[in-house]
Amino acid sequence: MLAFLSLALLLTLPVHAAEWPDLSAPPPASREGAKDAALVVGIGSYAAAQPIPGARDNALAWVSWLQARGVPLVKPLLDRQAVKEELLAAARQVASKVQPGGTLWLVYIGHGAPAREGDDGLLVGWDAQQTASSIEARGLSQAALVAELEAVLPTGARAVVVLDACFSGKTAAGDLAPGLAPMKPVSARVGSSRVTVLTAAAGNEYAGPLSDGSRPAFSYLALGALRGWGDGDGDGTVRASEVHAYVERALLQTVTGRSQTPSLDGPDLALARGREAGPDLVGLAVRGTAAPVTAGVATIDLGGGETDFASLAARAQAAEQAKRQAEAAAAAAAAALEREERRQLDAAAATVRSQASRDFAALKALVEAPSEAGKPVLEAYVARYGSAKVTVGARSEAVDVPEVAKVRAALAVVVSPAAVGAPTGVVAPATGRAGEQVVTKSGMKMRVIPAGTFTMGCTPGAGECDDDEKPAHRVTLMRSYLLGETEVTQGQWLAVMGSNPSHFSSCGSDCPVEKVSWLDAVAFANALSKKEGLEACYVVSGETASWPKGAACTGYRLPTEAEWEYAARAGKDSRYSGGSELGAVGWFSDNPYGKTHRVAQKQANAWGLFDMSGNVCEWSWDWHGAYSASALTDPVGASDGRFRVYRGGSWFDSARYARLAYRGWVYPGYRYNYLGLRLARSIP
Repeated sequence: MLAFLSLALLLTLPVHAAEWPDLSAPPPASREGAKDAALVVGIGSYAAAQPIPGARDNALAWVSWLQARGVPLVKPLLDRQAVKEELLAAARQVASKVQPGGTLWLVYIGHGAPAREGDDGLLVGWDAQQTASSIEARGLSQAALVAELEAVLPTGARAVVVLDACFSGKTAAGDLAPGLAPMKPVSARVGSSRVTVLTAAAGNEYAGPLSDGSRPAFSYLALGALRGWGDGDGDGTVRASEVHAYVERALLQTVTGRSQTPSLDGPDLALARGREAGPDLVGLAVRGTAAPVTAGVATIDLGGGETDFASLAARAQAAEQAKRQAEAAAAAAAAALEREERRQLDAAAATVRSQASRDFAALKALVEAPSEAGKPVLEAYVARYGSAKVTVGARSEAVDVPEVAKVRAALAVVVSPAAVGAPTGVVAPATGRAGEQVVTKSGMKMRVIPAGTFTMGCTPGAGECDDDEKPAHRVTLMRSYLLGETEVTQGQWLAVMGSNPSHFSSCGSDCPVEKVSWLDAVAFANALSKKEGLEACYVVSGETASWPKGAACTGYRLPTEAEWEYAARAGKDSRYSGGSELGAVGWFSDNPYGKTHRVAQKQANAWGLFDMSGNVCEWSWDWHGAYSASALTDPVGASDGRFRVYRGGSWFDSARYARLAYRGWVYPGYRYNYLGLRLARSIP
């Protein structure tokens, strides 16, 4: 008997590039998720279990999509962060932040296992060993998790749980993983009226990667479906049932060698709006990223019977012709989309220039007669229009505003206090003693951090250590520097940048600024340097930045990881900055009341620095990379990478993430409401 499933699909599906699209770029921003909160768990590297290639990338793509929806709280737990206690605590806390009418998003990408007793599934924590008893002890029950979410969710809120894990205990080869033989396959349903659960595979199946093996299939395809690939009826809204149907179809068409049947349990909610076109699933199979397909059309099994080859050849020719026509149509559609995007970009740029011209007319007198009093107004204009850009779809372009050059020229001739004898450049400390307070020209309080040598990283006797905190190694900093006494506040940011990006803006001007990316932090350092007449330390080009002079630059900058940890330790060997009791020195998940707090309310460390542990995490300069066992002098981190390092723990984190040795990292473009900055300056 002949099978023509593949042939029929060639005649009906749209044709796009035959490759899996990159989902790391966020879609256009919206306010869909303003009432939502999210927890995204991605475990690609386990302590003992097999790694899951691409799990972390999938998780970060989900984070990016949720942030683009305007979700105010998106909490990632990656790799070793995702232990049972942290996962459950984060789920409770995030669930409590959902507003009535909003949605809790909980995405788990990692290993699963069946419970030893009953029909429940376990989410396997990072530290679980490959034994049944350890998986039971260090795994989180799916049913218990859903029950916990229902108990914590506010009235009128709902939850969407995406589980990219299999609960069969099977390996890719179809065998039971070591130690799991006593466990039973999962068959129970969640049965909740407030929680929709999308699961990667049936209870007796293995949940595996995409056809090219690059990353877990289910969480990737489900996210693509939410972005518009799964909009089966074309109404612009993607429902849970449409996500399920799309993923099921995509797995059936592109994955061979295993059966993977996703499941949907709970209400069929409208989940997202999206019109993004998906990949050509048939093209992916034909190209060979899935399994070989004879002649790129159909797999034929004669089965010993007679075959009408004339009919088969005619069908094959028709399919090839239809494919070419679809490819031509797709190319024409892409060209039309390109023209439309160009038109929209030009129209949006014209709107920006029109607004800039109107604003320029309002401050023209200040441009013609520059003054110190008008300087902040001119600076605010440059801050707004000097970095203006427009975005259409995934394309983003800078807008050239000619008036900006005129305003910058006016700023260059403003009479500054320096011209009449006020101090400029780095404010030199009076004595240079460790911890001496220095007040800069703009009023920022900083502390002298002396040159010295210390042990960086987690030492063997320190208790819990993450892999990237080891080995502990000696670091020498050859020059003294200044470091902000506190995290940069909302008031300081507003005075320089003309806006306040903080989620907790109601906290007040003395609270730390947050929801700033690494690139935002670099821009702020440069802007403050220019405002004070100092050299800008960073050269920014698009989404990248360089630091040409290194620590020889005397403008404002981010501290290196080594500078941050050295200052946080302040010559002491304590667990947290300022002491061994975190509650006395920092705001963290046990004492935050769900938000940031005014800076300098807790105990300072020995060098007068506040909130180095807790309140908000703080960006450093460094790319994330492995530590060296050798002694280093003035290290500046890895030469390149994908993630920038942040330090210090936050109001949202548990105590283990406020440890002085802990290293967090994320893409430099991400913004979180628990991530801010603290500035440094070199002393000549």
